[in-house]
Amino acid sequence: MTLRSGSRPRAAAALVSVSLGLCACASLALVSARAVAAPIQPAAVSYTADRIHWTDTVHPTAISETGLVVGSLAYDQLEGQEHPPYKPFTYRPGHLTILPTLGGPGTYGHAMGVNRHGDVVGYAQREVNGQDHAFLWLEAEAQLVDLGRILEAGSSRAFDISDSRIVVGEKDGVAFAISAENGVRELGPGEARAINGQGHIVGSAYTDDFQQRPALWTPASNTPTLLPTFGGAYNNVATDVNDAGVIVGSSSRPGSDEAQGESRAFIFRNGTLQDLGNLPVENANYKGTAAFGINNQNQVVGLSNFKPFLWENNQMVSLSGALGRHNSQFLIGVSDINNAGKLAAQAWDGNRYYAYLLTPGGGGGGTSLPDLSATASINVLQSRRGPKTYRITGSLRVKNEGPGKARPSTVRLFVSSDNLLSSDDIKLGDVTVPELAHGATKNLKISLRALRQAQYMLVQGKYVIAQLDYGNKLTEVSEENNVVVSGQLPLLITPPPAQ
Repeated sequence: MTLRSGSRPRAAAALVSVSLGLCACASLALVSARAVAAPIQPAAVSYTADRIHWTDTVHPTAISETGLVVGSLAYDQLEGQEHPPYKPFTYRPGHLTILPTLGGPGTYGHAMGVNRHGDVVGYAQREVNGQDHAFLWLEAEAQLVDLGRILEAGSSRAFDISDSRIVVGEKDGVAFAISAENGVRELGPGEARAINGQGHIVGSAYTDDFQQRPALWTPASNTPTLLPTFGGAYNNVATDVNDAGVIVGSSSRPGSDEAQGESRAFIFRNGTLQDLGNLPVENANYKGTAAFGINNQNQVVGLSNFKPFLWENNQMVSLSGALGRHNSQFLIGVSDINNAGKLAAQAWDGNRYYAYLLTPGGGGGGTSLPDLSATASINVLQSRRGPKTYRITGSLRVKNEGPGKARPSTVRLFVSSDNLLSSDDIKLGDVTVPELAHGATKNLKISLRALRQAQYMLVQGKYVIAQLDYGNKLTEVSEENNVVVSGQLPLLITPPPAQ
């Protein structure tokens, strides 16, 4: 885990100037025709699951073209916090980074969007119980920018950022776009939710009679083009747009209470609004479908009747079991998809929420994958002759609990000041695990190089942590049992008294 301290926000010039590529696309012809997707067909969808390891709840929100996942997590490292604040994070395989927020320790922050350069946008508090301010994290500069001050708004939130660093969001109920080149563009009442590579923005706008409509803004106009709906007056929003201008979102049907009209996911392309269909209803209290993300292959992800889905080629497939039948967790949400088909997803095991980066292929949770687990026992041997040295030894019992064969792999041992594996933990050494068949167990000896007295004094009292399948060479049923925490190294040396 890497903690980054906040940099002093700069003025508007902190938004690096870029050239805007204006699209010469023809304007969309809006019609009210509505096609309905073909009936749902079952399909085999398999993913390699990479769990974002954290000690508490994690909510992923977006994924970049490079596979960087962003979101927020319950930051439970503050003692005395009954309800810990959420903090924004970024994640790439094996590396979790908690981003700074605009305020002090008790303030929250949420990352909402990310571009291919790793720049992140979202919103955060400047002070406890204070209003939200949109923020921009500039990855290359390692700098946090308070966009709320530049926007001169009481409350503001940023939802997405383009590769050319155009940020879109909402301030005091008004949609906006902001960039170094064009400054602040006010887009009227509503909110701007997403922007594509051509600078087209989608979100929602309010009409003069206060009805909410899905909306599109072109680079050349601050006036929204209102998209057709399924007839409801509220809960109509466009949530994403790909580089071809294909738009997804959700729209409500008329109901006895308009605000409670059933939501339906839509895709809008070639002037046609299409209902994506829905997954079977299992509980009448949890009905409705919404689309959250679309990539350039027109693959759509969202939620239908409280089950995550993938939609493509007029077929909707449930992703609830994408982690595999051997995993006690099941997916409850997919918030975004990139052009490689990678997903930012959330799971639940009946007690807490987990976050995953899912990569297509590899058998998903699969029925033919290995699943390594281990127990460890650590001892320290002191030399009896010559200069005092301390050798860390022990045993590691590794078992393949999955139905598939596990190829040879590596266990890396770390020493940590706490019982959490993080990027600043110190490497102790590696242990090689041979090939293991289904159900096979291997007892391995741990014998690390001897440490001099001064070296051991630095690690005594700390935890030894074993990370199975170091380097992620194996695709497993579950990655959640790949970190094994042993006890603390014994206190064998009394530090010299302070001078």
